[in-house]
Amino acid sequence: MTTPDAPSGRAFWVGLVLGTSITAFGVAGLITTTSVANAFDVGTWVVGADLLHDLLLAPVVVLVSLLLTRAIPLPWRAPIRSALVASAIFVFIAYPALNGFGRDTAPGNSSVQPLDYGTALATTLAVVWALAGVWLLAIALRRSRVTTEHRAQEEVG
Repeated sequence: MTTPDAPSGRAFWVGLVLGTSITAFGVAGLITTTSVANAFDVGTWVVGADLLHDLLLAPVVVLVSLLLTRAIPLPWRAPIRSALVASAIFVFIAYPALNGFGRDTAPGNSSVQPLDYGTALATTLAVVWALAGVWLLAIALRRSRVTTEHRAQEEVG
């Protein structure tokens, strides 16, 4: 007997088999191509990243989501949520470059992280939020058009 929330169906089983196979392949490759100490370091990093996500990142995301739900009108939530998610992803991706990780491995090599990553991140975030602003403007214009049409129909009717 299965409960309503129990995983089932073809997609679940295909995903389980594929995911388990890919994970096993990755673990086997890690173990066979590096030392036990390095494999242990990778395992430590994976467990630490999982704990960081579950104990810090996920609660912060839930709290911000709850605050946004209370503070922002329903029609505006999708553009703002989308911009926040995109911003978080870009900051996460840019974090190593912003902190210069990797420069110590090749001192004196000017081709290692040669760009201005702070400006690049700021530009990317400006584009993301500008697109969110356009989306919000489109929502506002559509709502005002619908309201105007509704008023016109009431006057005729």
